[in-house]
Amino acid sequence: MTIPNVSMPSLTTIKRILLGLTACVIIGAGLYVFVFSSYFKIGNIYIQYEELQNENNSILEYFSSLKGKNILTTDTDTIVNQIHKDHPELQQITAKKILPGTIQIHFSEFPIVANIEQVVDGKTLGKMMVNAVGMPVYGNTENPNLPYIKIISKTPKVETLATMKNPETNAATPEATTSTATPTDSGTSTESPVAPATTVTPSENPTSNTPVLDPTKPILTAETLNYILKATSYFEEKFGMKIMETQFLINARELHIKTEKYFTIWLDTQISYERQFLKLKKAMATVDIYKVPLNYIDLRITGTSGEKVIFKRKK
Repeated sequence: MTIPNVSMPSLTTIKRILLGLTACVIIGAGLYVFVFSSYFKIGNIYIQYEELQNENNSILEYFSSLKGKNILTTDTDTIVNQIHKDHPELQQITAKKILPGTIQIHFSEFPIVANIEQVVDGKTLGKMMVNAVGMPVYGNTENPNLPYIKIISKTPKVETLATMKNPETNAATPEATTSTATPTDSGTSTESPVAPATTVTPSENPTSNTPVLDPTKPILTAETLNYILKATSYFEEKFGMKIMETQFLINARELHIKTEKYFTIWLDTQISYERQFLKLKKAMATVDIYKVPLNYIDLRITGTSGEKVIFKRKK
């Protein structure tokens, strides 16, 4: 009887088998810790506040459903995106995972940049502070260190709503609060000022004397607010004259700034303020704004016939 020659596995093969078994044990233990162990369960969720930052504990409620879940498989991006939609006043928000079971939340708000007084049909509806994107932040309060802007508008009339809905095919009515007096003295023109075409947004209840205001929407667009703040700052810097009051006429899209010399400058917010103030600088060869008593200076008029500056002396 012949006994078959059975070769024994080599030492290298045995080591490989042992290493494979060890790896399986480690992976299995890791899966157990990952899936079944409480080591990676979320147990602490908190907001990391910066110094002097406003508390906003309502943000924590968005993350409350994550407690007890595995931090490694938790999706925080979806929650952050939802908070951005619900809280447009927040400039940034992050949710950082800190192993083994902590989520650290951090948020920052847009800076508060101006005091706003909202005037409709000659009546003040409210005063508030707004942030850099035009969102109302605090109502019935003010910060004297910030610029003051008076927003002036009119309640849309029912019979003009069709015109407002189709601004491209219908001419809008000029802003009623714009002066229509013919200047008695002008730098380069004797034309009476004419407000530019306007596009007006109807109120939610056009039959009401007071429009419905939505506190969740910007009072001004970020672009318009930025224009107003930069234009006023630019004037004070370049002309060395303080501004006493700033008015933005929504319907006409005009900016009226009243100077410490008690005359008002009219700007078209659809035209670069640098371009309009350059016209004023050139016109100073004709009228000295520091010495001549004036009612207003209109820098809005421009066209194919050239740039024009209209001003009216005080009687």
